[in-house]
This record gives sequence, structure tokens and C-alpha cells, in this order.
Amino acid sequence: TKRNPIFTADLLRGTPGVTIQPGAAGGRDRVLMRGAAGGGSCIPALFVNGMLTPTPDGILENIVTANDVRAVEVYSRMSSTPPEYQSRNGCGSIVIWTGARRR
Repeated sequence: TKRNPIFTADLLRGTPGVTIQPGAAGGRDRVLMRGAAGGGSCIPALFVNGMLTPTPDGILENIVTANDVRAVEVYSRMSSTPPEYQSRNGCGSIVIWTGARRR
């Protein structure tokens, strides 16, 4: 991407509805969203290449590195999330596509 991210969470900085929580003691950053009905922060569902991928800690870097990311889709509200990327977690969804980037 044009952002030159170091970590996967860097790709989502400044995205509406997404909060990046800095890692403690040099740890990796957590990616959070606003919960349904204003229920505080929650860990969004993560789909990698269309597959639901468990991310219980919200640290995307444990699943995919920034260099492997080709595209990212962010759905911060259930009403705007396509059915194939919805989950029952009451939070939004992040869809990451990996592979070689097109020039």
C-alpha cells in the first residue's frame, strides 16, 4: 500500500470505526471496533481470503503480516456487512486479502 505499514494494524490507523490499542511493553497493537448498541470496544471478526480466522486477542500481526496484505475491507456495522462476512460477535468485520500486489 502507499502507507508503507510496518505492522498489519498500521493499515487500519485512521479508519472510521476502528481503534488501535497500543501494545503494552513493546507488544503488538490490538485492533478494536465499537460494539453494537454502543457496548464499548470489541474485537472484530477477521476473515483472511474469505475464511473466518479466530483472533481472540485482536492482534492481526499474529495472523498475517503487513507485507502479505494485498487488500483490506472494513465493515464497522452489521448493516453494511455482506452476509458472507457477518459473525454473531456483535462487532464488525475485517476482511484481509493476501497475495502479490498488482502494480
